Amino acid sequence: DVCSSDLANEDAARNVGRGLTAAMNVVDEVAFLKFVHISVPAMLAGSGAARTEARRNGMPFGNLFTTTAGKIDTPEGEFAYRMMNNGMPWTEMLYDCHDEEDLYRTVRANCKTDTMLINGTFSHRQLGFDDDWLRQRIAEAQQSGDEARRDFLNQWTAGTLSNPLSTDILE
Repeated sequence: DVCSSDLANEDAARNVGRGLTAAMNVVDEVAFLKFVHISVPAMLAGSGAARTEARRNGMPFGNLFTTTAGKIDTPEGEFAYRMMNNGMPWTEMLYDCHDEEDLYRTVRANCKTDTMLINGTFSHRQLGFDDDWLRQRIAEAQQSGDEARRDFLNQWTAGTLSNPLSTDILE
């Protein structure tokens, strides 16, 4: 467990990342973690040998990044947005892969960079919930505007922190 106080500066973030040398890593709310753009690359670099060893031994390995859509005009939001959007969008085509090699080939061919990442972004409808359910959840959360767009509609926002133009004008 990493406390937010452990990531008080760039050096601390780099050190935390280097200390996470596991074959399996889970990073939740990646778009909101201060200095994540430093700690995650350090973690990924340090975990390479552990993932290789796990794969060779038939053990589980990989990385799972989960997040609510964030603000792309923050360093952490921009990092998460770029990482997620460079990955292959989730599609049922992945079920049609014949074996592990075919799966890897399919993912590599559909990523925007050399990374191996699948972006599984799902709407409430894809998860089996109707629009009434969504309206009720937004009302219960007492949210509106950009907060509701990020938390419930998977929409990444910008313009409220570093841009003098409002989000409406930017759209």
